[in-house]
Amino acid sequence: AGGGGATFRLRALDGGPLGLDDPVSIHPLSAQQSNSSIVFGEQFLLKVFRRVWSGVNPDLELLQALARIGFEAIAKPWFALEATMAGETYSLGMLQTFLRNGTDGFTMALTSLRDLQGDLLPEADGEVPTPDRCEAAVLEQGGSFLSAAGQIGRLTAEMHLALSQLSGEPDLSARALTADDIARTVERIRGHLDVILLHPDPALESLRVHREGIRTLLLRMGGLRPSGMAMRVHGDYHLGQLLRTDAGWHVLDFEGRPAEPIDVRRAHATPLRDVAGMLRSFDYAAAVALRQQAHPDEATAGTLAPYGRAWARLMRKGFLDSYLEVVEETGMVPSDPNDRRLLLSALEVGQALYEVEYELRSRPEWLSIPLEGIARLLQEATP
Repeated sequence: AGGGGATFRLRALDGGPLGLDDPVSIHPLSAQQSNSSIVFGEQFLLKVFRRVWSGVNPDLELLQALARIGFEAIAKPWFALEATMAGETYSLGMLQTFLRNGTDGFTMALTSLRDLQGDLLPEADGEVPTPDRCEAAVLEQGGSFLSAAGQIGRLTAEMHLALSQLSGEPDLSARALTADDIARTVERIRGHLDVILLHPDPALESLRVHREGIRTLLLRMGGLRPSGMAMRVHGDYHLGQLLRTDAGWHVLDFEGRPAEPIDVRRAHATPLRDVAGMLRSFDYAAAVALRQQAHPDEATAGTLAPYGRAWARLMRKGFLDSYLEVVEETGMVPSDPNDRRLLLSALEVGQALYEVEYELRSRPEWLSIPLEGIARLLQEATP
């Protein structure tokens, strides 16, 4: 079909024929998301991209490539909705498998934390518990998510192994990480920091205090010897991008960070960028759960906060251990543990700066979450 100088088409992707239940129910997806989605017959989901640019959308591009090599932990795409205008093709949307009866990972993490806090609330009188006591309580009362963290680590490793095997086009094929890749990442994070600090909000004073610490960490990152691979990555990886269904875990939305330019979203990067995003997500879940339970100034928060940090610490370790167990001998990530830790620390700070920008724009009352995270990361990364 055509109109207004544009030609529209529904392009069939790889796969077999489709069949819909009869009669077909049609309803919009109510979950909060950056695109518009309509469910057909509880079998298929039509995702319409709200932001359109010339060329293929990364979500469609990577889902199609992953489905082609047999990676099953995704919502398989079946059709692409496209427009052609003035010789340029634009991705407008896609029809993909609808993942029924799913719960996202962030909701599951908050449930685990609420269960832990519910057991602790009767004795939350402001006393600060020891780290050992906190970890013991998490393992006894709130450790139900620990097995999920390990599963997510393995899923992430399998996703990266699949992404490393994409081939046929330079835009998809993995390659060795270079010094230029590291330098570009350092400059992007440093530039992001400088832009954020132009904001006059007094709540950013703690970030100004840590500016030199961040720059020193980035300087150390820039001096790393390149090791591992550069590949297409998820780009906006966190617990909310995972869906647990009866069939297991699935990864959603390979579109990248909505605020980033398309060339950045489609750029090759170390897979540790996704790992850093997930590590931050465990910290975020603990901070959000605490805010849902108690005001930061209440005595209750003084008791519960260390338990939340212990929860995050154990989940981060379970996730990372499982991830590295799969990828350590693949050459995808730096083999030197010290280099790997330094790279992860810097990438986590970069992720936290993205969170700062998001909270400034959307939820200023949550700004302290990423700011406190940056302070902890810098303390832990001090040589």
